[in-house]
Amino acid sequence: MSQFRAIVHYHFKKGHEEEGIKYLEEHLTKEISRHGGHHIEIFRDESQHGNVIGIAEWNNVDEAKKFQKYFSAIENEMSRFLSDKPSHHFYKLHWQHMPKIKKAA
Repeated sequence: MSQFRAIVHYHFKKGHEEEGIKYLEEHLTKEISRHGGHHIEIFRDESQHGNVIGIAEWNNVDEAKKFQKYFSAIENEMSRFLSDKPSHHFYKLHWQHMPKIKKAA
């Protein structure tokens, strides 16, 4: 199980949200698995469409930080879509609960 999460918060300029998300999709999906990432999700704020969060899973924090250094060059290219620099945070998973899903009758 992947024990670490890299969480990146992006603030896209008004009118550039779709371009920014498309750019992330194109570049992250190509690169993350080549650099040790296992899973990535992109979340968009429903009330403020310019706020986007990416969450990626890693086996160790060193791999995540190494990828972030690599990916920072791509984020620099994204600056035309961004109102602020992305913020990066790294977390270790300490607890997880997976509820059982009841089958329909």
